[in-house]
Amino acid sequence: MGRLIRVRADTLETSEQEKLYDFSRPVQRYHRFLSHCWSSPGWKKVVVLAVDHLGLPAFVIAGTVALAVHIVQNVWGLPKASLFVRHDTYLRADLQISFWEFGLGEATALLVLLGGHLLYNNTCYFLDCASIHQTDTKLKLAGIAALPDFLRTSDEIVVMWDKTYLSRLWCVYELAVTQVPGACKPLRLMPMDMYVAL
Repeated sequence: MGRLIRVRADTLETSEQEKLYDFSRPVQRYHRFLSHCWSSPGWKKVVVLAVDHLGLPAFVIAGTVALAVHIVQNVWGLPKASLFVRHDTYLRADLQISFWEFGLGEATALLVLLGGHLLYNNTCYFLDCASIHQTDTKLKLAGIAALPDFLRTSDEIVVMWDKTYLSRLWCVYELAVTQVPGACKPLRLMPMDMYVAL
């Protein structure tokens, strides 16, 4: 998915565009319909999806590692290079956060964000450049005509929003289709710049 989301299909050679459709497979339903602008930077889309999918697991695992390092340092009396010290009046103790706790926690979070997709890859997306044929006109028109069905068979509509999103007619069309009466699919806006800042 990472390679596909980084690609701008409209800039590829025709032979490369034909290969995009080979990444799709028949499914009964999609977990998420991904609405995005092709012109948005691909690396931002990858970061947004990684933080969205793996942000909570990365936070929990990093916190667990940092806590484990803290316990090991205190139980076995290992030396600490303090990053900062805070005196807690309730516990009547100095609480030290060491470079090791911080560094290993952050490294663990980064590892989960970069490699977690290898273990956690069961989410099925509708991605337009792979799910709608880009070169065969007959298949492309059939895919475009079936777009409302694709939206209905997804569990959630995910909008990767940036400043160009509403300037793209295709994106506005996707949003309009999700808002027809009776279409009660959850719509989630993911501001790309905010996710990247995290």
